[in-house]
Amino acid sequence: MSCDNKCSGPGRYNKLVTIQKIKTGATANTSTGKIDKSLDGNWATHTKAFCSVSTGAGREFYRASQVHADLTHLWETRSTVSLRSTTPEMRIQWDGRTFEIISSMDKDEARETHQITTKEVV
Repeated sequence: MSCDNKCSGPGRYNKLVTIQKIKTGATANTSTGKIDKSLDGNWATHTKAFCSVSTGAGREFYRASQVHADLTHLWETRSTVSLRSTTPEMRIQWDGRTFEIISSMDKDEARETHQITTKEVV
C-alpha cells in the first residue's frame, strides 16, 4: 500500500481515502461530448491519504418528483504536495462511497494540515 502522508494508521487520521482524477483519454458521452464522470473507468488515482472526517450539514430537496439527500463532509489530513494540488474536478473514494470535492485548502496556509470539503454522491 502506498500513501502520500506518512501512513499514520490508527489514530486521529484513521480513514484511508483515495483521491481520484479524470484520466487522460477518458470516455466522453457520445451525445454531449463531455467526459462521463459516472464511469469508474474514467478515473485514476491521484493520491491516497489517511484522513479524519466530520459530517456537516445535511438536507433533502426535491428534483423531478424525487427526494435527494445532500450531505457534506470535511476531511482533514497532513498537508503534502499532492494534496495541495487537489482540485474540485477530483473526487474521493472511501469505504465503497464516492464524494465530489467542493473545495481543497491548506489550513491557515501553514502547510501542516490540509482540509477537503466534499458532497457525497448518492
